[in-house]
Amino acid sequence: MTKNKKKATPTKLTKDELSNIQEKVNNINNLQMNVGGLELQKAIAIERVKEAQGALQVVQDSLEKKYGQVSVNINDGSLKEIKDEVNKKN
Repeated sequence: MTKNKKKATPTKLTKDELSNIQEKVNNINNLQMNVGGLELQKAIAIERVKEAQGALQVVQDSLEKKYGQVSVNINDGSLKEIKDEVNKKN
């Protein structure tokens, strides 16, 4: 009778296996950090757009007080009166 010998269970990865898995995990960590950085840049850019829109609104309000409700051609500065559609119907 031959005895069934169990194969010894490995208790540690080989150096190549460990290096390979460490490389993959480090790559994922770096990519996640990059995504976080891009999200921060996005949030800052969105805030700057909101600020720019607010500044434009201030200018538009000032021009409306001066010229009334007009459409401004931003290429040549010409003004065109905006007709109030609600008043036309009444």
